[in-house]
Amino acid sequence: MSLLKPLSPETAPGNSKDLLAGVEQRLGRSSNLMRIIANSPAILGAYLRFNQAFDEAKMTPKLRALITAAVSELNGCDYTLSTAMVLGSRAGANVEELNAARQIQSSEPRSI
Repeated sequence: MSLLKPLSPETAPGNSKDLLAGVEQRLGRSSNLMRIIANSPAILGAYLRFNQAFDEAKMTPKLRALITAAVSELNGCDYTLSTAMVLGSRAGANVEELNAARQIQSSEPRSI
């Protein structure tokens, strides 16, 4: 069975090379997820466009993190859940709010 290997900007094919380089320039690093999906330039591009659209949504970073925690819990994805917990705390969500989001609960109605 063949497994995909994480790639770097130097080893990525096609447009993935430029996309990963751009991510690393902006963020200082790229996640393992991005480095693995870089095996397909089309998928990496779509993933980055989705994240850009999510960043431009009319919601606070805290609400985005709470939604990410909820969806990660529903998907059973510990990888994205751990990221959501870290980013959520940086965005001002406390542990109780993040744990409530994991249970699809909130004490505050959504407001934009």
